[in-house]
Amino acid sequence: MSGPATITGTTLTVRDIVIGASGCIDGDLGEQQQWVLEFLHRPIEQTFSNGTLTWKSGNDTLNFRSE
Repeated sequence: MSGPATITGTTLTVRDIVIGASGCIDGDLGEQQQWVLEFLHRPIEQTFSNGTLTWKSGNDTLNFRSE
């Protein structure tokens, strides 16, 4: 999965997402991939606090923490 991305202020925008060949994807994995694609197609608001990067897209949120 890849595509060009831009950041304007605190908003991440991903365009023209392409997916490599993945063959038959099991139900759960296919649903997860679809969720990620939908998440990335919306503008993503980014914040960083206390070592955690947070992406918010619509009603969904992802948190990334360093180990």
